Amino acid sequence: MKIKRFVIHALILSLITALLLPTVALAASGGGAGTLTAWGTGKGVVKGDGNITVTGNGDLWIYDAAGDAYIYVQGTGVKHEFPSGWVHYRGFNGYAFVSGSQVTVAITGDHLRLYARGSGRFALRGMGNYHTTGSGWSLDTILIEATPGEVYEEQK
Repeated sequence: MKIKRFVIHALILSLITALLLPTVALAASGGGAGTLTAWGTGKGVVKGDGNITVTGNGDLWIYDAAGDAYIYVQGTGVKHEFPSGWVHYRGFNGYAFVSGSQVTVAITGDHLRLYARGSGRFALRGMGNYHTTGSGWSLDTILIEATPGEVYEEQK
């Protein structure tokens, strides 16, 4: 009887712990229009059409494939433009707003908050959480590997 009670208490404690701790966000797939809100520590990548806002501490990467983006970055960080079209803000600590038809925004670091309105794909790696509304944003783990970060760090 004591063992049965112990097992039940352990299961309840495990369930409560799992619900209260931040989740690790990784991947899946879909399409449409809506919003994405994510927060935590790690790496977040958004690629698509619409408005993307990020805040936090770390490194920020922005790519405008269509050449029509409005980009506003406020805060600290050293800006470096690559021949490939990527713009990197090393030591980013602040706020960025990007609006365009084919934009990619990647951020790594801590105290991250990411909000996107429109449609596209996203990938998250690290500790934190996210939620979406509508059907506009789909998870896609390939974005983590297909965007700058650790690979580009070696090229500097």
